[in-house]
Amino acid sequence: MKYSGDYKGFVVSKKTETPLDAVLRKMDVPQQVSRGIEEAGGTRSLESKIPGPSRVKAMARYHKALSDEIRLKLLFALTVTEMCPCVLKTISGTSDSKLSYHLKVLESEGLIVAKRVKNWRIYSITDTGRKSISMHKR
Repeated sequence: MKYSGDYKGFVVSKKTETPLDAVLRKMDVPQQVSRGIEEAGGTRSLESKIPGPSRVKAMARYHKALSDEIRLKLLFALTVTEMCPCVLKTISGTSDSKLSYHLKVLESEGLIVAKRVKNWRIYSITDTGRKSISMHKR
């Protein structure tokens, strides 16, 4: 890939063209953007720095788990001590079914774990969960 100096920005040989090259060739790209992509190693280098679809999907699930006020409240509560659902229900102010859903989301992302103690499920925060909210603690 060579920088051509105009707003089209890129001259790419067809045999080394990436999907991004094909799109950029058809666009008016500001010169500073073209130059920046070239200085970053070209479109292949840029594309190699973007995680694959499965990794992006996993990251989105993780961040969605952290994007709910009730789930964050539950995580902060669990930093204090382990708790059973009856206490977490009171803290979160939700119904049994909503609490169950939120706990399932947090558990599926590895932010909390549950252990059985007789007829009880006792929830605790994982190291991942603790790290996820540690920077936001007052």
